[in-house]
Amino acid sequence: MTQPDTDHTLKQDSTVVQQNQAASADPAHAESVRLHPHWQENDHLLQRLADNARQFPNQVAMRERDHGVWQEYTWQEYLDTVLAFAAALEARGVGPHDIVLVIGDNRPALYFSMLGAIALR
Repeated sequence: MTQPDTDHTLKQDSTVVQQNQAASADPAHAESVRLHPHWQENDHLLQRLADNARQFPNQVAMRERDHGVWQEYTWQEYLDTVLAFAAALEARGVGPHDIVLVIGDNRPALYFSMLGAIALR
């Protein structure tokens, strides 16, 4: 019979306690915890993008065909572009809780801008 992983269990319990404490203070957070009980603090798209940029900076993250020519974006370029877009929004006065509407074609710029807006949080 294997021994339980006490450190992992304690970490999980600690995370649940923190989530429950935060949930009691914020009804929106409480609903999020209810819908996603195993959610972790760094479990979001921006963290995954940053992780991929760190682990695979020169690997291709996405490709698009523009006028018959394939354009490639590496994970590092993707992250840099998202952060530059976020900085541009912030420089124009867009803040963390402002509403931003992103409209565009299914192209990389659409995803850069959506993640850039999210990065303001």
